[in-house]
Amino acid sequence: AESSATVRVALDGEQSSRLRGAARRHGLTVNTVVQGAWALLLSRYSRQREVVFGTTVSGRPAELAGVESMVGMFINTVPTRVHLDNGKDVLSWLRELQAEQTEARRFDVVPLTRLHSWSELPAEVGLFDSIVVFENYPIDDEAAATHGLRLRELTAIETTNYPLAAVVVSGERLSIGLGYDPALFEVSTIERWAGHLMRVLDVLVEDPTVALDRIDILTEAERHQVLVGWNDTAREVPAGTWVELFEVQVSRTPGATAVRCGDVSVSYGELNERANRLARLLIGLGVGAERLVALMMPRSVDLVVTLLAVWKAGAGYLPIDPGYPVERIGFMFSDACPVLVVTTCELDSRLSGVGLGVPRLRLDDRDVGATLAGCAGSDLTDVDRAAPLSGAHAAYVIYTSGSTGRPKGVVVAHDSVVDLVMWAGSEFGASGLSRVVASTSLNFDVSVFEIFSPLVMGGSIDVVPDVLAFAEPRVGGRVASLISGVPSAFSQVLTQDSAAVTADIVVLAGEALSARAVREIRAATSCTRIANIYGPTEATVYATAWYGDADGFDNDTEFESDTEFDNDTAPPIGRPVANTQVYVLDGWLRPMPVGVPGELYLAGRGLARGYLHRPGLTAARFVPNPFGVPGSRMYRTGDVVRWNGAGELDYLGRADHQVKIRGFRIELGEIEAVLARHPDVSAAVVLGRKAARTGENGLSEEDGSGLQQLVAYVVSAGPQDPTPSVLRSFVDQILPDYMVPAAFVFLDALPLGPTGKLDRRALPAPEPDAGPRTGYVPPSTDTQRVLAEIWADLLAVDKIGVEDNFFELGGDSIRSMLITTRINAAFDVALTPRDVLTARTVSALAETVEDAVLLELERVAFGDGNDKL
Repeated sequence: AESSATVRVALDGEQSSRLRGAARRHGLTVNTVVQGAWALLLSRYSRQREVVFGTTVSGRPAELAGVESMVGMFINTVPTRVHLDNGKDVLSWLRELQAEQTEARRFDVVPLTRLHSWSELPAEVGLFDSIVVFENYPIDDEAAATHGLRLRELTAIETTNYPLAAVVVSGERLSIGLGYDPALFEVSTIERWAGHLMRVLDVLVEDPTVALDRIDILTEAERHQVLVGWNDTAREVPAGTWVELFEVQVSRTPGATAVRCGDVSVSYGELNERANRLARLLIGLGVGAERLVALMMPRSVDLVVTLLAVWKAGAGYLPIDPGYPVERIGFMFSDACPVLVVTTCELDSRLSGVGLGVPRLRLDDRDVGATLAGCAGSDLTDVDRAAPLSGAHAAYVIYTSGSTGRPKGVVVAHDSVVDLVMWAGSEFGASGLSRVVASTSLNFDVSVFEIFSPLVMGGSIDVVPDVLAFAEPRVGGRVASLISGVPSAFSQVLTQDSAAVTADIVVLAGEALSARAVREIRAATSCTRIANIYGPTEATVYATAWYGDADGFDNDTEFESDTEFDNDTAPPIGRPVANTQVYVLDGWLRPMPVGVPGELYLAGRGLARGYLHRPGLTAARFVPNPFGVPGSRMYRTGDVVRWNGAGELDYLGRADHQVKIRGFRIELGEIEAVLARHPDVSAAVVLGRKAARTGENGLSEEDGSGLQQLVAYVVSAGPQDPTPSVLRSFVDQILPDYMVPAAFVFLDALPLGPTGKLDRRALPAPEPDAGPRTGYVPPSTDTQRVLAEIWADLLAVDKIGVEDNFFELGGDSIRSMLITTRINAAFDVALTPRDVLTARTVSALAETVEDAVLLELERVAFGDGNDKL
């Protein structure tokens, strides 16, 4: 395989002249401008304000007499650290950079290995990953002309040991060669980066007064592509509300089955008539536009009837899960202020002491049944309602957890629901929605897709308690056109009874989809299509979608993905759905280039109205859309994604699921994805947790250091758990050592919340001895015993073996400093944190300590060698 390749670009003569002229006018070197452009690109790509890259220096200090006539390789590589203050203007920033470079020249002759030793980085972690080489060969044109010589072209061919190198040759035309490792980068990526570098150089010269945060690194073509081209999703949507669409469908297929639940089924005509009767009763009880009706009901045909009735009355529904704690139910009542609660006699007891003063309607009460029988079953008109039906009115409010611990109610309008079901109809068609499994709790907005999409397409829904019930053998014989679920819950369906899963289309949403899950679905179901769909509640269920056929994702053109799918790459979350725009932005709302992570923002008809009674939070999360028409909004998701070359989004994790271990910023989703690739792992979740130790009561408790360690929670794919050492070795082969979990906890299943999503708070703390132990070797010398005690105390591990790895036990640079202090006090030596980081084991560190003790004894006995004789 080719070890290196190069993409070459060059400024034209006019651009090169302007660059040199601008640098000269402002007292800058061209090298400084180039380094500034490179630093700016690295900052944008990494989303960091401080970057480090290597630069080459001649290594020929002017103070050394005759250095220019000496023959030999004096070149040295040194790290260049650049801070980017985004509010600062370009010229001030470049001048500061040049002054810092001048100040740092005293280190030009210091070997890179020596510079590295001064840092606290492990020996195997480099100081930088890219270098800038500025070639400025002095050519004496007059002397050359005297001898009849003329330099027509200078070509420099260089290779480096770094993944990325920018080799800049200054001449009449400034040329740049971007050398890269083909095993790490696609040529298209480097070509894009070359274009970005050329653009930034042009901007730096064009307007040196512009603030750094105002510089757009994208070319005009790229900017149009990510903002407009890949967001061309406009589709016509019929006027009116979902209720009107449903009533049109009833007129077409009144006798067709609409809802099944167990042995009970109702036709479209029956469902519509029952909903009309109940809607009239609700209106009589004060239900109407912009009012909420709380629903606490079992999953049944009556539940679907009630949902339709609430909408026909013009109101919105508020789902209440009977399994919720009383305290949470009480909060939802006090926050949402529903005008009515629809429930059953059995579940009404759950409301004891909650929602006092709110009227209750028990649907299975005999008197209520008699009243309903007396209500008209014909369709309602606006004359019957307290206010006309409007697409702007609230259709439902679903509460989601809040970062402050206070749930927030997301208000979704009828217009957004219509947009959703119209997209579903065009995407899956009448056949795809002909028989849909409705398995999701009303508290999870996927239920909106499952229930309301089929009923405007002439399809039917099968109401089941949950997705697991669909696969129960006793239910047997169920055939569905479409089943949806959270990946972690659906994986349990496959393990329960895969033969019972006979859906044509499997829609997965709510969690990141792994390659393993896709392979399991291919192998264990009869489905022909798989959809990976993404969307927060604030965007009305779904915002992006990726499709593939179950045989390999490349045979069905309607559902074909442009991205090659392999066994180790998780599928993307796809492209924006109809009437939705997606933006990948940095912290200053600048669009990110293809392949560069950024935060996902959503815009379009599907956006929720906001958070109920939370105007401040609404304004913070639903922000003005600088790329849309005046007055439009976009929602800040908090999810980190990136565009791929096919115009699809790759999901990378949550912006708030980042941790720092040993000073490195880590996206936990990246570790989870690697663990999921191991053949013995069915599912994995990684958290950053405070280190634990065994307390006096024998229970696990925080060790008080406040430092985090990575903890992996693993569900095994087979009957026997893989060993931590096996998984650690596997991860270590793919990720840096600071991303290898310090502890592993094996679970039978990942804990799920009421909506079927992973409940991270329910993951147990690891036992103090859950860290990796490859085989305990006890200390055998006094030095080893003292060191083991120090390690055990500061690493919060009960028993330390002399061959246990410092990093695998949760060690990091901060703990190395604490350990060094204790060692120096115990042995009266002068070790450095680097000694601990390099030794890695008690055995090796004991030798270092003993050598230091001997040297100290020799110094005391014979002096330090500097005394005069």
